[in-house]
Formats: sequence, C-alpha cells, structure tokens
Amino acid sequence: MFIQQALKTYKNIEIIFENNEFIIINKPHGMVVIEGRNRDDDIVLYDALRAKYEKLYLIHRLDAPVGGIMVLAKTKNFCAKLTKQFEQHRVTKKYLCFCDGILDSPLTLMLPISKRNYRGKYKINFISGKKSITTFYPVGKVLDKSIVIASPITGRTHQIRLHLKSLGVPIMCDYLYNKNYKKPLINNIIKIPLFAFYLEFGDFTFRVRPSEYFLSFIYQYKMEHIIDQFYEKIS
Repeated sequence: MFIQQALKTYKNIEIIFENNEFIIINKPHGMVVIEGRNRDDDIVLYDALRAKYEKLYLIHRLDAPVGGIMVLAKTKNFCAKLTKQFEQHRVTKKYLCFCDGILDSPLTLMLPISKRNYRGKYKINFISGKKSITTFYPVGKVLDKSIVIASPITGRTHQIRLHLKSLGVPIMCDYLYNKNYKKPLINNIIKIPLFAFYLEFGDFTFRVRPSEYFLSFIYQYKMEHIIDQFYEKIS
C-alpha cells in the first residue's frame, strides 16, 4: 500500500531536469519534504521520489506550504559538492512572493533569526540569532497587494516569510507571520503564495513559470500583465 501511494504521489511531482548527478523538481505547494509533523497517512516528497529513484540525497528543502524548484543529489559526491556551494553562498535562489502591503523599492535586509522556533514561529533575535540576509525587489502592485522577488543569501528556516513580516509586507495566507490569517482548525493541506522560480549553480540555470496556485492570486487581483512582463524580461 505504501509503495502504491508513494508512486501515485510521485506522478504529481514534475521532474524539470535530471542527469547522472542530480534531479531538479517542481515541488507542489502543501507537500512536506521529509517526515516530521505530518499525518501518518501522508506521503512526503522524499519518500515519493525514493519510490522511483534508488538513492537520493537531500541538499536543501522548502517549507511545506511553499512550492517550486528543488535540487536533489543522486550521488554522495555531488551532494557534498553542492552543499559546500550552498554554504559558500554560491547558489542563487529566487522566489515569487504575493504579499499584503507594498514594497516601494529594492532593499537588502539583515536581521538575525532565532535558532529555535516558538510554537512553530521564528523570531528576530539580535542577541543570539543566526545571521540572515535577504534581498527584495518589487515587481508590481495593485491596490494594497504586491508581487515581490526574494533572493535569500543565507538559508534560515522561514527566512523570507519572517523578513517580509518585518518589512510590513507579509505573505498572504501565511497564518504564522500574517496576522490577517489564522491556522485552519482542521488538518488541511496548508499552502502560501511563495514560489521558488529560479535556481542557479555552477553552469546550470533553471527557471519555471508560477504554479497554478500562485497564479490564482494573480488572476484574483488581475495582475496577469505584471507577471507576464516580468517573465518576458527574464527570458
């Protein structure tokens, strides 16, 4: 039963690219990367991929509510090689964020994040927090909603989400860091409009179009022209 369920989940995961060393996937929003606090009957992303690939090594992860590009290694050597590049900040990641509020101009934020979470939430901690750096670029706005590009230099848990909250432009539907939303009372799949659309390391560059879930916010606020112009510019 587990293998059948894992294979069924695997079919919902888009494989963008693969070679002998690694695979690039498009992670669905709401899918847990590795086993943790998920329900017992959930199939996590790593298990689903292992149903197809004999060996995979996790290099980085995305929060469960987040969608987009991830890289997983097929060999220990490549895992060690790319892990080192992540540690040396030689990997470029970019995210689309759909936010409550307006970011008027590009900026780089340096706010240390607590080492531990408090009931699932992290906090800014100037005394013992870990160094955390994110660069933000405004893409477009309609009324009090905006699309923002986030490029994290460091890779702390919830970094983009907490930094955007600190700027007063939290991600929509993010019940942890946006006071306008509450956690669902039932154990539903939780998604937020934060999408990893760009990944670059070594000689490789990958970019993908926004997920259908992210686009649902674009359509709701009639911002199609903004996202189309942005992707034309980076193509």
